[in-house]
Amino acid sequence: MKKLLQLFSIAVFITSFASIEKHNEQVTKLHSVEAIHKDIDKVYKQLQRLHPRLYQLNLKETLDYKFDSLKKAINRPITSRTFYKKLATVTKSVGQGHMSVSPPSKKRDKKERKALNLMKFDVNNLDFEYVEDKLIVANAKGNDSLLINAEVLKIEDHNINDLMNTYKKRVASDGYNTTFYNRVIGKRILSYYSYDVGRFDSLKITFKNLDSTFIKS
Repeated sequence: MKKLLQLFSIAVFITSFASIEKHNEQVTKLHSVEAIHKDIDKVYKQLQRLHPRLYQLNLKETLDYKFDSLKKAINRPITSRTFYKKLATVTKSVGQGHMSVSPPSKKRDKKERKALNLMKFDVNNLDFEYVEDKLIVANAKGNDSLLINAEVLKIEDHNINDLMNTYKKRVASDGYNTTFYNRVIGKRILSYYSYDVGRFDSLKITFKNLDSTFIKS
C-alpha cells in the first residue's frame, strides 16, 4: 500500500508538472492568426449569450464592425499578452465597468510558489491615487511612510500620464462615465503594468516630493 501511494504521488507530480509546462508554453508562444480569430469569435458569442444589455450603448452593427475590424487587424501570429492588449480595446466599448479582460499568467510549481510566498515586495506597501493629473502615494506602510503625498513621475522609463492614457484605452467603465478611469487605474496601476510586462521581481520608480526628485528601487 505504501508503494502504491508513493507511485500515485509521483504520477500526480509528473502530471501536474506537465500541465504547468503546457500552460506556460501556451502563454508565451505565438498563436496563429486562425486561432486568434477563433478566439475573437468565441468572445463575441459569449458576450451575445451572457450579456443582458450588450447593445445598450452600441448598435449591433457597430459592435459587429468592431469585432470584425479586430480580426482584420490581426494578420500575423501574436502572443497571448499582445492579444489581450488588442481585445481589451474592443470589449471596453461595451460600456460595462464590471467586465474586464486580463492576460493569462505563467503558473508556478509548488517549490516556486513556496519561495515566492517568503519574498517581500516593498512596493506592495504603497497605495496610489490619481488626482488632478498626478499619481500620488495616498498611503504607505512601514518604513515608506515618508513617501505619503509624493508624486510618482515614472515607472521604470514610462511616464505616468503615458501609462494612464494607454490603460484608459483598455479599461471598461459604466456607460459614458469618465471619472471611473482615474480612480480605478490610479489605484491598480501596478496590476495593469504587470499585465503589460509580465511579473516583475524588481521595479524602479521615480518620485517627486516637494522640490526633490529621486529614484527608489
